[in-house]
Amino acid sequence: MEQIQSLAEELRQIPDLRVEQDHPIAPHTTFRIGGPAALAVFPANVQAAAEALRTIARSAVPHAVVGRGSNLLCADSFFF
Repeated sequence: MEQIQSLAEELRQIPDLRVEQDHPIAPHTTFRIGGPAALAVFPANVQAAAEALRTIARSAVPHAVVGRGSNLLCADSFFF
């Protein structure tokens, strides 16, 4: 979890990027299922998204890019 905390701190330095830890996934899926994500980022613009993806790619933290959440099934347990 130290990697997640370190990545969250780095991501919080990016302008126009909302960063949340232990964020519930269920509200973002059409089936309304899924437990908390260790880390979720919400870019306000393309530049913030690009910088966030570059930052995440440099880390060793596994990640997934999720669009509108349709046809997405996430476990109710903790989600990386």
